[in-house]
Amino acid sequence: MKTTSAMNRRTVLGLMAAAVAALVCCNAAWANGNVYRQTLQSTAWVLAKKSDGPSSGTGILIDAEKRLVITSAHVVGDCRMAVIFFPELDNDQPQVERKHYLDNAKRLGTRGQVIAVDRKRDLALVQLERVPQQARAIA
Repeated sequence: MKTTSAMNRRTVLGLMAAAVAALVCCNAAWANGNVYRQTLQSTAWVLAKKSDGPSSGTGILIDAEKRLVITSAHVVGDCRMAVIFFPELDNDQPQVERKHYLDNAKRLGTRGQVIAVDRKRDLALVQLERVPQQARAIA
């Protein structure tokens, strides 16, 4: 009978450990969801018309007051200007279709001037004409 009792204790302890692990995982997933939502507001899609054709990549709003987005130098290439799109949300979910942004470029796109390029580090700094209301600088 001691064996059965010890097995029951181990089973209960094992189930408790699994429950605690599940709670920890759920809390981590919840925290990551919050980080995702906060970061999403800072993330941008950068479009540029380089001399060798169109280019696109990602960027991050790093300073809302100065209207600065950082992106990769290879995205902007030799361009002086770029068009920046921040996510448009529909029922708290981002629109993910490129066509949606291209079809609504006048409403959703923000023009930006390439003000600095560091080709060695593959970085470029773009100053926006304006910061869209929904955009937030990365924290």
